[in-house]
Amino acid sequence: MLRSGNEYFDRLFALINEAKHSIHIQFYIFDADETGFKTLHLLKQAAERGVKVLLVVDGYASDKLTYKHIEELKHPNLLFKRFAPVKTTRFRIGRRMHHKVVLVDEHTALIGGINIANKYSGFGGQIPWLDFAVEVRGMVCKDIKRICDSVWPRHLIRKLWKQLPRTTYSDAGRITVKLLQNDWWRRRVEISGFYREAIAESQSEILLVASYFFPGYRLRRQLLLARKRGVNIKLLLAGQSDVMLVKPATTYLYDWLLRNGIELYEWQPSIMHGKLAVFDKKVCSVGSYNMNELSDYGSIELNVLIETEQFSIDLLRKVEGLMEGNTRKISKANFSHSTLFYVRFYRWFSYQLIRLSLKILFAFMQRAKNPQH
Repeated sequence: MLRSGNEYFDRLFALINEAKHSIHIQFYIFDADETGFKTLHLLKQAAERGVKVLLVVDGYASDKLTYKHIEELKHPNLLFKRFAPVKTTRFRIGRRMHHKVVLVDEHTALIGGINIANKYSGFGGQIPWLDFAVEVRGMVCKDIKRICDSVWPRHLIRKLWKQLPRTTYSDAGRITVKLLQNDWWRRRVEISGFYREAIAESQSEILLVASYFFPGYRLRRQLLLARKRGVNIKLLLAGQSDVMLVKPATTYLYDWLLRNGIELYEWQPSIMHGKLAVFDKKVCSVGSYNMNELSDYGSIELNVLIETEQFSIDLLRKVEGLMEGNTRKISKANFSHSTLFYVRFYRWFSYQLIRLSLKILFAFMQRAKNPQH
């Protein structure tokens, strides 16, 4: 398990420097700042050593990284691609490439919710946004390679991998690791399904870390049923958000959550961007998936499912340790049911506007996928 800040970026930079023949790197946000430029510099150095580097960034979220920046790093071994959204007649919508993945030499990978930017690295002494990733090795990297390859043209991938040594994997792993994908466009809803199933089957306790918490009806129903079975649910949310309307819209749900006995905590030191879950101290998931319908229907997401008790316990202890002294517990006593009409209206309005926006997005996605309708 790696936390944002030095812990993650020291490991990322070390892996790039250690690469022998290939690097797959895919990020939703790749900023043109000190952290981004350092990462690009190390990638170019790797390319100059003969390492094949395939860099993919989301076309919407990484707009600060211009082709001029890439041109300055031009090298035959460094391939760059922007993941473009779905095209309709008048709009460019949906299908964000929300991955945060690094695969080195086909045998070691980083997967999580951490992007390439100063706000995640803590450059200049700032408190980094709270987020997480996991480092995995072994057979699971074969599946990660397949997912990363799928973004590129097949003929290019075939030609490229013929030039590289064949990777062998050991099957002597101690931890059971699986990949879960969400890509509604390609009928993959594995992460959404896992969350609903894991909540439905939970028996004792659930920890959810959710930066943009806006669950749909089915997920809220599963949380309610779990509470009725006596399951203890802890929810770590953002005390402040980088996205307008998200915080008041989430706060609109507090009354429902508190009435149903769900423990609420808000992260205070910085923006909380984490996305993970631990169920019954036996199973956990870490990745890019947010608990909202944008991740269900509009984004390509990748999570790691870890089905090992000891790792799940270690992760739970690590998060709970971070929460001590860094969170504000929200209770019925201290939750402000403001008597000011405009405050209540603003929360309700934010909630309804986000719901409407997601419905419109989904409608456009359906129309783009089924133009005959």
